[in-house]
Amino acid sequence: VLAATIPVIVGFTLDGLPSPIVLVGMGIAIVAVVFVSRVEDVDAGRSPGLGLALVAGAGFGLFGVCIGQLSDGHVFGPLALVRFTEAVMIGSLIVVTRSAWKPPRDLILAILAVGVLDMAGNGAYILSAQAGSLAIASVLSSLYPVTTVILATVILRERVTRVHALGIVMAVAAVTLIAVGSA
Repeated sequence: VLAATIPVIVGFTLDGLPSPIVLVGMGIAIVAVVFVSRVEDVDAGRSPGLGLALVAGAGFGLFGVCIGQLSDGHVFGPLALVRFTEAVMIGSLIVVTRSAWKPPRDLILAILAVGVLDMAGNGAYILSAQAGSLAIASVLSSLYPVTTVILATVILRERVTRVHALGIVMAVAAVTLIAVGSA
């Protein structure tokens, strides 16, 4: 949610407010993300990892703002630079901590696939922010947990809770409102 709200605030500042129907859709989308991301087996009153989640959300939100500001037509070069910088940082961390770095052979193709899909997702985000509104692009991209829940249900046969199902329905409604309001 934080990863979406930071670019939304910046997007509203830079681009102005969208139509009321889009605003309603964006609000529903953020609530849908909360519902779909909810974990029920956490002890009441405890939020393990909350501090790290807030830092990560702020980092993702600021990253979204930064890559959303790229000039039209610039997608691959900046993303390659980001990945190179990440590789240098991770390599430096491995050297400094003397950590093991070789992944198991059977995971190499999966790791490469995740990297390619991540780059494709970031590229799509950049293109959508360039074609329209940073706020709308960030809210729509924040709906990725819906896909995770659906894949977990289909592939892993996990049970969809009522809250998750409500979140999925709300996400569909939100995308519909945003699309209708943006047309």
